[in-house]
Amino acid sequence: MRRESEGEWVWELGPMVVHEDETGPLAMAEAPWMTEVARRGWSDGLPRALAEHGAIGGRLGDLPEDFQVDEVPAYLPCGTGEHVYLRLRKRRLSTPELIKRVARAFGVAQRDVGYAGLKDFHAVTTQWMSVAYRGEDIAARAALLEADEGLTLLELSRHGNKLRLGHLRGNRFGLRVVEGQFDQGLVAHLAESMARAGVLNYFGPQRFGRSGANVDDGLALLRRPARARGPVARLLVSAVQSAVFNVWAALRFTASGRSLFAGDLLQRVDSGGVFRCDDVETDSARFAKGEVVPTGPMPGAKALFGEGVGATFEREAAAAVGVVWPEESGEEGLRVGAAGGIGGGCRRPMWAFVEQLQWQVVGGQTLELSFELPPGTYATVVLRELTGGALQG
Repeated sequence: MRRESEGEWVWELGPMVVHEDETGPLAMAEAPWMTEVARRGWSDGLPRALAEHGAIGGRLGDLPEDFQVDEVPAYLPCGTGEHVYLRLRKRRLSTPELIKRVARAFGVAQRDVGYAGLKDFHAVTTQWMSVAYRGEDIAARAALLEADEGLTLLELSRHGNKLRLGHLRGNRFGLRVVEGQFDQGLVAHLAESMARAGVLNYFGPQRFGRSGANVDDGLALLRRPARARGPVARLLVSAVQSAVFNVWAALRFTASGRSLFAGDLLQRVDSGGVFRCDDVETDSARFAKGEVVPTGPMPGAKALFGEGVGATFEREAAAAVGVVWPEESGEEGLRVGAAGGIGGGCRRPMWAFVEQLQWQVVGGQTLELSFELPPGTYATVVLRELTGGALQG
């Protein structure tokens, strides 16, 4: 990173350099993962928060049952209303395919089916879905789903509103790690570190499609905004936003670890409210207690932008992927959010905290884990922090 003019820094790849300014030292390390993350959204070389503590080794098991997810809903259906609520268990089935099956069973359009979040394909997962359906034959309609391979109906009710993205408290995971010689003392130490200090809240490789193609496809859509419509377009544009966040999180962690800068945008853990850091010492103490967490950019026309030294990482991450942050300066470039309102932008916490973490070593070579994560946090990224291993998209 070099200083172009007073108060402005520009990212450069190269050996570690240290600069001093009014906020303290800035240190940037050589980043061999930079180009890959900027182009594909993910690199197996992305820095790990727990790297200094070591890793347990091993890998995720091959069976769908080795990766289990239970959605923790934000609310339960009340029993009455124009929307049918179904709690479903699926095995080796994607959420988009599940939406198609639910829509077919109830004879409605896919847009009439609601869900709170996407769930993994190669896994056993449970989740709630809603259907806008006023008919009385809901039991018979739901029974059609039972005939589908890999799908089980667990609960059936009604509610007054459609289930929408984000209408969940989190997800509970059960993972099985195999082919390891697990030292229980190291497992305990890493687990305690994750629960206390959190893990880097990267988007996992599954966010970016096979070979990371979603980022390029999303950028292509943004160059032709007239074609950027519908759920597929939103998915591709979100991959661009997610790539910016991953670059930012890695740059920021490499440069400053868990340090805060004046002008950072912080999020209150209890309420989700975002505010600007004006008192670094006070807010750092709150961060250490788990009360607040720094946030990073999901760029878009409606997103907030940090100030000061910390904001430099945000601009550089966006530029590395190929977009610019909308600013009053009128800077030219490809903007997320210009495509018919798609990709309006938001802030994402840099750190995710692992809750209710339990583990046991079975037979010396298998580790069973269970934990809960907030919405949008990837269990595979948490697993990578533990094992130190590469992930496949």
